[in-house]
Amino acid sequence: MAKRTAPRGPWAEPLPAGADPRTHRFRFVGEVHPPMGAMIWNRVHFPWSVAELFGTKGRVRVVGSLARADATAEPRPFERALNPSREGHFVLISHDDLRALGVNVGELLVVELQHDARPLQFTEPEEVTAALNLEPELRAAFDALAPGKRRNLCHWVASAKRPETRAQRAADLLTKLVEG
Repeated sequence: MAKRTAPRGPWAEPLPAGADPRTHRFRFVGEVHPPMGAMIWNRVHFPWSVAELFGTKGRVRVVGSLARADATAEPRPFERALNPSREGHFVLISHDDLRALGVNVGELLVVELQHDARPLQFTEPEEVTAALNLEPELRAAFDALAPGKRRNLCHWVASAKRPETRAQRAADLLTKLVEG
């Protein structure tokens, strides 16, 4: 079994000896950091080495909950990923989560999470299905994309309020697939 590094941050439960990181529920308290670069979400750093725990330096899908350190608000469930950065991995925290919990950048959050081995689920909007069914080779190109990329593109189309905008985004999606 890989050597595990000591947790970083304000507080983290130690990982029990012999625990399987793919089924273990990690619990830690982390500081909310502001967005970096082009990101728009805040983040909390994961205090363990993802490479040592999960054998990857890339993203790892997780499910869990966020709570105030003083436990004065209901925890907020989430489905996200541990995202890599130069400083290690982090969990993205939405502005909606912070508002609902009454937490600001620089304050502490209790984070509980575990690996999410479920297949990525999403609904393909009608506009996307109709557009892709016109071009079988573009359907194949879309289906070859990573599940997260397909989900994000479908969300982008479905999030438009007006039908005309959804139709335009579906057409733009075809253009993106043609351009590679």
